[in-house]
Amino acid sequence: MHETFGDLPCVTGIADDIVVYGYNSDFSDHDENLHAVLQCARETGLPFNLHKCKFRCTRIPFFGHIIGAEGLQPDPRKIDSTMSMDPSTSLADLQTFLGMVHFLSRFIHNLAYMAASLWALTKKTSEFVWSPEHQSAIDRIKKSIRTPTSLQYFDSTQPVTIQVDASLRGLSAVLLQANGPVECASKLLTTTESCYSNIEREMFAVLFGLEKFHYYAYGRPVVVESDHKPLEAIFKKYLSSAPPRIARMMLPIQKYDTQIKYVPGKDIPVADAHSRISSCYGKDVRGPDVSVHEVHLHLNASPTRVAQIREETDTDTTLSALREIVKHGWPEKRSNCSAYLHAYWNYCDELNVADGLILKGTRIVIPGSLQSHVLKQLHYAHQGAEKCKLRAKGSVFWANINHDIEELVKSCAHASVTRS
Repeated sequence: MHETFGDLPCVTGIADDIVVYGYNSDFSDHDENLHAVLQCARETGLPFNLHKCKFRCTRIPFFGHIIGAEGLQPDPRKIDSTMSMDPSTSLADLQTFLGMVHFLSRFIHNLAYMAASLWALTKKTSEFVWSPEHQSAIDRIKKSIRTPTSLQYFDSTQPVTIQVDASLRGLSAVLLQANGPVECASKLLTTTESCYSNIEREMFAVLFGLEKFHYYAYGRPVVVESDHKPLEAIFKKYLSSAPPRIARMMLPIQKYDTQIKYVPGKDIPVADAHSRISSCYGKDVRGPDVSVHEVHLHLNASPTRVAQIREETDTDTTLSALREIVKHGWPEKRSNCSAYLHAYWNYCDELNVADGLILKGTRIVIPGSLQSHVLKQLHYAHQGAEKCKLRAKGSVFWANINHDIEELVKSCAHASVTRS
């Protein structure tokens, strides 16, 4: 089909289905394009089945969709076949049902409210045991697909906005233009990805949205809206100053002309809801993961010392709370944060968690029980405060570390002799 009609304007097709279209209200360009197709078919000896041909339609079914003036909609036959399925009987039936749900997910903002529990049943390590929770998920899915949303056609002359959001369960992205949503996408996080810190998940959502809508986003200005305000500050800094995993996510984003814009969560309800009810795992996004070996490679500490720091971090009240807030997200205001974490507020967009450690870039955040020992290591040659700060800058961090170094140097007799 492509070889026969590929050079003709306003002609597209999949397999043996051909669509000839036009834009004028009097059908003049449509008729001209149709005449060209028929002429080409006659020259190549390609026959058409007249009983299957429809002319001058304003609304047609095509490859599981309904294409019309009001936008793109799912074919009602697809919805009916999905509604008639009973996935509770076997794993194969459940996988078929989830495949159909995935096909419809681009139209449904709140699809598969409990779909994560259904996907859990498809894992090789899970036993297929149907429960009321799974049936409740199926009922909610079927209720949501009865009224799908119409998607607008993409207009290359209009500005492009991508709304993104992330939760502990998934990512979502919605491509928007002036008339409404053009396409929706979502992805369930893997076990490893769900352990990312909150800012890493939000950055992952930006990368996911841009790569998912690459066809629409590449080569034109794109506004990416997120409800995570620290992302604005990160994109204004040098790439080298970002933590390793975030830097790896930002690297492929550089090919897009993006502007990161903070928007409160209440103003992006579609992406926010979609991230929490993602219906499938989606396509993997390459490049963001940083292995434990690579993390250790960047750290200026032996594996034994790293293990000790991790153990002490687990028992340190402040750092345990800090680790949780880094993973789940900081509050919007400093006053809403616990008082003992106020010292870390100014670094909220620089902190991340990897392999049980809290990192500020590639610097390990040291728990209180080990700080005195680390200070002695920094000052083992009785150097001045600036030299000690420089050593700390490449390896360790905690709140008020510079003040602690200065106090240690002041109390050191050897350093006083050197200064004099």
